[in-house]
Amino acid sequence: MQSAIANGVGMAADAYLLAGSGSLVVALVELASELYGSKDMCLELIKSVAAVEPRLKELVACNAIEVKTALEQYHKLLVDIRGFLERHVSCNFMSRAASHWKMKRHVQSFYAQLDAVKTLVALDDMAENANRHTLVISTLQRNRHLNEQTNQAIAASVNALQSVVTAMPGELAARLKTEGVALVDIMELKKELKTNEAAYSSQDHQALLDLLNRVSKALHVQVPHVAGWYLSRSDICFDDSNPFAVNNLLELYHGTIYSGAKVTVKAVKASSDDTKTLDMFNNEVKMWFELRNPHILPLYGANNVGYPLLFVSGRAELGNFRDYLSTRRHRVWELFLDAARGVAYLHKHKRVHGNLKCSNLLVTAQGVGVVSDFAFAFVRQSSLSVRPLAPAYHWKAPECFDMYSNPKPRFESDVYALGMCLYEALTGAAPYSEVDEQTAIRLITSGELPPRPADSSVSDEAWELISNMCDRQFSRRIRLSEAISVLEVLVTREKIHSQCLRCVCEAPTCVHCARLVNAMG
Repeated sequence: MQSAIANGVGMAADAYLLAGSGSLVVALVELASELYGSKDMCLELIKSVAAVEPRLKELVACNAIEVKTALEQYHKLLVDIRGFLERHVSCNFMSRAASHWKMKRHVQSFYAQLDAVKTLVALDDMAENANRHTLVISTLQRNRHLNEQTNQAIAASVNALQSVVTAMPGELAARLKTEGVALVDIMELKKELKTNEAAYSSQDHQALLDLLNRVSKALHVQVPHVAGWYLSRSDICFDDSNPFAVNNLLELYHGTIYSGAKVTVKAVKASSDDTKTLDMFNNEVKMWFELRNPHILPLYGANNVGYPLLFVSGRAELGNFRDYLSTRRHRVWELFLDAARGVAYLHKHKRVHGNLKCSNLLVTAQGVGVVSDFAFAFVRQSSLSVRPLAPAYHWKAPECFDMYSNPKPRFESDVYALGMCLYEALTGAAPYSEVDEQTAIRLITSGELPPRPADSSVSDEAWELISNMCDRQFSRRIRLSEAISVLEVLVTREKIHSQCLRCVCEAPTCVHCARLVNAMG
């Protein structure tokens, strides 16, 4: 009886979701009808999406087991298309002129989502008898058709914009003011023409360049330089009402970029109107963007026009070392080897991190350790961890407190801080957390290490490595390359040991543990 009731409730919920999807399709048609050059492309997409509904209704009617996932993905696709169209129709003419190929990429990705839904409801198998060759050919034809539609949309847009290019100065200024055209729109168009130059006909490309120069002159601004790391705001998708961490300078968000990659968006509470701040921001982005290493959190790009300024970095979905290792002690050496290699990469490129702590050592979705938050003024203000941050003195090397010499961090200072990170990960507490700041600094500068726990949480080999990395005299500290060699030995020993003992990890999502348990049966 209860099972029948549950099935009835499930069918009712599915039917309700499907009914809501119908109203969404109507809304999409209305939004697409407001478009100009891209109207046909979007209406064709909506028509293709709506064609799946009859099959979904069949599955709901027979309470098929696969319908729930298919319905959820179908509904999400409609919501994604609606959000995209709403953003696009609200753009001014300059922004639309810069977005034709971007529109095509989005439509292409929506078709890919639709294909995934059709696979779930076996629509392709029914129509094509699982003919993969036919499916591949139809996808190629669809992409060629999208390219043709995009070129037609660009031609129509260029033709419509001729009135803007030839308008009298007063008339043009009035239109720019009415539509809210600003420097960011000029940046977007210049970025588009630079990125997709080969995709435009020479005539269309020149026409859009003329528009760019005409509008720049009307706004009394120079056509700005567009850096290779520049990301359009329209390429960055995040909910600005839902930060996962906040401080007085930054707000951090989970988001995605145009490629679909999951990212962390750092919104800096500063404006591009502040020249000094903007210069510092640009320099830091340039330094971070150039770093390419599997153990460095990547910077995908940034936006330096308007407010707020945006860093867009990779997302380390498994959190920071301290939290992650609290239930995965068997991975301590492996992750610290990753971190040491990341710091060594920075040192190879003549860069000191200067702010190492476990909250700045992160774990990606693949279980790889990465270094984040380098010694840059903006980035240093925050961490990807939502845990309130302890003052930085806990991890500082003694020489960083010497006001009579150069107190700036050295390469050896990073070695010291990494040793303190190891202490933090093994004990679950920041170094010197049991004393006040003044006492902690006195202990640090005198070379006295934080107390070794009485339990077995810090082994002899771990304590020896911490001691060698955290010698009071930076000249006597173990070199980072030597620390990496020690960690490599410990990782090998750890893996040999794990083959003899069943993993007792408390975290069921640990991929490493799952593999080990499966291998042992």
